[in-house]
Amino acid sequence: MKVFALALAVLLATPALAQTGAPAELAAGKALEAKGDSAGARTWYRKAAEHGSAEAWYRIGMTTPGGAPQAIIRAAEMGYAPGFNDALDAALFRAGPAADVDAAKRIADLARKTKADLGFFGASELETVDACYAAGTPPLVAQRAASTARYPDDNVGLAERYANGTGAKRDPRLALALVCHGAEVPAELNEMVAALTATEGQARLQKPFRFCDYAESGSNSAMCAQIASDAADRKRKTALEHLMQDWTVPQRAAFIVLKKAADAYFEEHAGSEVDNSGTLGGAFYLEAVGRQHDGLLKDLRAFEAAHPPPQDGFAAADKTLNALYRTVLARKDWSGMGTVDAGGIRKTQRLWLAYRDGWVIFAAARYPHIPAERWKAWATRRRIAELKDLATAN
Repeated sequence: MKVFALALAVLLATPALAQTGAPAELAAGKALEAKGDSAGARTWYRKAAEHGSAEAWYRIGMTTPGGAPQAIIRAAEMGYAPGFNDALDAALFRAGPAADVDAAKRIADLARKTKADLGFFGASELETVDACYAAGTPPLVAQRAASTARYPDDNVGLAERYANGTGAKRDPRLALALVCHGAEVPAELNEMVAALTATEGQARLQKPFRFCDYAESGSNSAMCAQIASDAADRKRKTALEHLMQDWTVPQRAAFIVLKKAADAYFEEHAGSEVDNSGTLGGAFYLEAVGRQHDGLLKDLRAFEAAHPPPQDGFAAADKTLNALYRTVLARKDWSGMGTVDAGGIRKTQRLWLAYRDGWVIFAAARYPHIPAERWKAWATRRRIAELKDLATAN
């Protein structure tokens, strides 16, 4: 009753709305939506939609919690041009597995016919619609198999298999259909469709099709960074096992201690001394951790090849480090440092000390002819380089 009374008051108070049918019902809904009453607004939008208002269908779709894509699509198909962009998103570009390529094609054709202004959508997006429509809907059996693909809950992983012909016969058309029913970011879909259509006639791809080559959104970039990180971890593990194959039990035990200290330090450094703000923060973190682990492996390979750290004095290096550390922590304005702050740097420094000492213990077991002070100086110079980057950061 309150919703009805408010809407009636709006109708009576506004001469332009004192009419019946869809225009009045749509206006009443807009008035309630402007007051923040989306539920009440939808009551009137439904009435207007029943009386043939395309805009009402659009507003139902846009005000429904979680979205109502079919209402938005219906509005576009009824000719509501301002909703064409959202309808193409709902039907294809952000629909994922729920994509309706037939509806997307109808909307695209109507946009062409009416020469509608599609804003940020242009010729390439309409070409994507055409390509997805031509590819059709992938068989349900193929979509169900996506759960075993590289990217869970996404047909794009399965598309890689058919595009590349790995584990299945190469089927460019099916790969395209799966991409069109898997991608949820317009730019990513556009680029993948363009790549797949351009190589459709190739019996075998010269360059493998990989979703992560086209990832642009923060969430997908983070997912791809994690995939790359996991692959790199496996590769490094294999390389370490190869290096350790002739190590003694005490040497292996000392390295386990060093590796544990390294893991803690590397992760804290990446989390506290690297700016991880923004949607790509997760990717930045993984890249930073990976660089540190790559450095550890590179150092070990050099030492195993009889290339020890250079001669250096620990006392001088330690003095430089302490002065630089104080300078970094003396920063008064941390606003330009993103997620980096003094507390995180202090915690990282403590973990670095454990890492440095871990090297000394391991080196005593594996490279006993090199004095401990030399290892401490080497590790300290590495830490100085990191702190210098922090000292000069904006």
